[in-house]
Amino acid sequence: MTATASTSVLRYPTVVDRTYKRYVLPSSEDVCYLRHPSGVVVVTLSAKKAASLPEGVTVTGVNWNTSQKKKGVDRSKMKVVGKSKKGALQLQPETRLCILEFSDGSELTIRAGIKGLLLEVNARLEKNPDLVRTARENQGYICLLMPPPGTDRRHRPKEFNEDTQLL
Repeated sequence: MTATASTSVLRYPTVVDRTYKRYVLPSSEDVCYLRHPSGVVVVTLSAKKAASLPEGVTVTGVNWNTSQKKKGVDRSKMKVVGKSKKGALQLQPETRLCILEFSDGSELTIRAGIKGLLLEVNARLEKNPDLVRTARENQGYICLLMPPPGTDRRHRPKEFNEDTQLL
């Protein structure tokens, strides 16, 4: 009897698959939300949007100052400190987080989609903006959000229901 080597490869779940739950809201299908059990939400570009980009189109820039006309806050310059997250920007579902600029000249506005506090934006996107498309759930995340004060962070936001959860 000869033993044949098995060519099957075991695929273990990634840290993101094990730890986070994925949600996509019907109101903003360009964005995927990764919710950690602690309540922190990681905002990424959705797989559907990344796949729908034309061949050869790359992300050339990320504009964090989305409201230049109104002298708004540049999200990349914000500093959040302390347990109560002093200095965090309060977000509404329609608040613009950033504008993605593509190599073909088009732009995509990324909105928050949920109420929350903006904890951090991804500083790596300043030097390598195409990470949003190529490594969206790892180094290319857009920002970190936290549910607003006064809500129980252990429970998911009301916008995240079973219908919006991706498996």
